[in-house]
Amino acid sequence: MLHVTVLALYLLLTGWVVSYVMIHRRWLDTMIGMMTSMSVGMISGLGIGSTTGLMLPGYFFQATVLSMLAGGLCGLISGLPLGMLAVLDGTLSGLMAGMMGTMLIIMVPPSFAHTTVLLLSIVGSAILFAVHLLLLQETHREQAGFIGKPGVLFSMIAAFQFLFFFQASSLNSTPLSAEHLHHHDSIIESDLADMGTDPSSNELLIKASEFAFTPNKIEVAVNDNVLVTLDNEGKVEHDLEVVGTGVHIHAEAGHKKSDNIRFSKPGTYRAVCTLPGHQEAGMVAIIHVKK
Repeated sequence: MLHVTVLALYLLLTGWVVSYVMIHRRWLDTMIGMMTSMSVGMISGLGIGSTTGLMLPGYFFQATVLSMLAGGLCGLISGLPLGMLAVLDGTLSGLMAGMMGTMLIIMVPPSFAHTTVLLLSIVGSAILFAVHLLLLQETHREQAGFIGKPGVLFSMIAAFQFLFFFQASSLNSTPLSAEHLHHHDSIIESDLADMGTDPSSNELLIKASEFAFTPNKIEVAVNDNVLVTLDNEGKVEHDLEVVGTGVHIHAEAGHKKSDNIRFSKPGTYRAVCTLPGHQEAGMVAIIHVKK
């Protein structure tokens, strides 16, 4: 739902600006047309690229291609009413921005992924709103019907931003018990030097695929040495991180990695894949540590 809200915002902004340009194109010169198409292509490409990167975790190439096509198409459509120079400027800007948006969301730390998308939507909305005001000034049609009222556009942008912020906050909240919150800062000891050498250790095999952990509900006893093996059966890299602790296991596609860990306090813990978009796609496991 969050992804749909973001995409809908960019489609709204693009459609609003393009509609105004089509209606009043006779009053717009080439320079204004190039600036408008470049802005629409760049902002749409960045926004759609970053959102697509979250929607298609693990499919970097496909997300990049789709984002480039979407950004280029937005730039092309915005430039069509204003001539070939505007078309070229908008299309090239959209292609480049689509690639940059996808690369950006892949590179940022997973915990900042949704914050990055939110900031991009705020900055992008502000820029395209400024473009709309410039078009109003250039055409001298501040009251050119419904689409020429900046207050209406501003209200719609604000509504989308509020909805997006609410959805992002709900997604980032951890739907676990109070016991988890109480033990969020529990100490977990990891001894890599002794990994797998303790014959009394319990062994736990967790399989990773696109996009799930198996099993996704795990029970261990407090203070037990547990040899955790992450078996990546997927086609892309995955990892396993226990939230609020120092436990992090990373495995390339088709490989296994292990770590010997011990939970020093009981509680309910959340394990996730920290690669961008993987957690949102369902790579979450719950670990119950019992006395």
